[in-house]
Amino acid sequence: MSNTVKIVIILALVVLVFLAYFIFGFRVKQNEIDQADKQLAELTAQLNQVKAVAQVLQPIEREIETLNQQLGQSLAQLPEKKQIEALLISLDDLASASGLEINKVTPNAEVPRDFYAEIPIELEIKGGYHNIAIFFDKISKLKRVVNISNLKLSSPVDNNGEIQISANCIATTFRFLAPGETAVAAPAAPPPQAAKPKTPSPGDDMLEKQEAKKKKL
Repeated sequence: MSNTVKIVIILALVVLVFLAYFIFGFRVKQNEIDQADKQLAELTAQLNQVKAVAQVLQPIEREIETLNQQLGQSLAQLPEKKQIEALLISLDDLASASGLEINKVTPNAEVPRDFYAEIPIELEIKGGYHNIAIFFDKISKLKRVVNISNLKLSSPVDNNGEIQISANCIATTFRFLAPGETAVAAPAAPPPQAAKPKTPSPGDDMLEKQEAKKKKL
């Protein structure tokens, strides 16, 4: 075999080895690329899902924030605690600022409802028509909800040239009830009564006497 043939054979073997290595390595790399593409597609899909959820959550978060603000405003109008003293002071201040005289301010018993309680307050004020109208207008502008009902006006009276009337009404405010506050306590069970001693009857006495005679016999 000539040297030329040997060289050709060696070159052919080298080419075959290189070609086999290239094909095998290419397949391995291609598999790695395919797996990487698959992972990239999965991560892209997850990212798109996260973005979609974020887009949905943003308006929900804004709505929750708005609801929290509205809840705070509602709590100011319908507080959880009574705060009757503060309301009475406010009513007195409003009456004085309106040029009225308060003759009666009497809080009555609460009227429980589903989740809140009504707190009626009897009011008796005295002054001019215009002053009374101003007083009720100021009450309507309070942050706390106060409803006026059962309004009764007396006949006008001339007081040193000034026409005055007396007004009686019910100013009803409200408050939240704590959980379980509306529950009615169960009545206490009566204490157990001691057993009464048995009172012997005439028939029992006769039976005892007969038993005694039998024993003697």
